[in-house]
Amino acid sequence: MRYFNKGTGYGGSPYAKKTSMAMCDELGDDDRMKAYIMEAGKTALCRVADGAGCSEKELAFADKWKSKTADEASAELSRLGKMQAEGKMKPELAEWLLPRAAGGQQL
Repeated sequence: MRYFNKGTGYGGSPYAKKTSMAMCDELGDDDRMKAYIMEAGKTALCRVADGAGCSEKELAFADKWKSKTADEASAELSRLGKMQAEGKMKPELAEWLLPRAAGGQQL
């Protein structure tokens, strides 16, 4: 299975399995499939404007950053982009990076 986005270009990239389960079982789980879509598409389900699809953690992050200046928000997005490019984070932090970046871009 391959996925395509701006980063992968026309060639796409292969799906990297996260468990030892068969791919059909792994992605047959709704939560795992949603997580894969958000990861591959570099997006999040959270809509900051009205809070739809946002977790409490995402809403708290958005509230914190709504009061920041455009320069501060831009600096934070740059920092998140560098962290993502380096890829030297613990899995639980890497999982939270994408929603933060997606939410920050909406502000």
